[in-house]
Amino acid sequence: MRLSAATASSALLLACSANSADPKATAVADRVMTAMGGTDAWNNTRYLAWDFFRGQYQIWDKQTGDFHWEQDTLVANYT
Repeated sequence: MRLSAATASSALLLACSANSADPKATAVADRVMTAMGGTDAWNNTRYLAWDFFRGQYQIWDKQTGDFHWEQDTLVANYT
């Protein structure tokens, strides 16, 4: 399943929590999490994949932290 760049970016931001989060930001993050299916759905999702900047395709493996990027004939894998 491919996610929009905005949804994927929001999901990545949700994965990084801060101790002193702004209450409004926390409320937005909670609404995004609910819209994506809730915390259980997030925790049970292993891969996130999305298109970004016209033709760049990216895959993030939440379990291992591996990241795959490709555009045209260029491919990079980060582990």
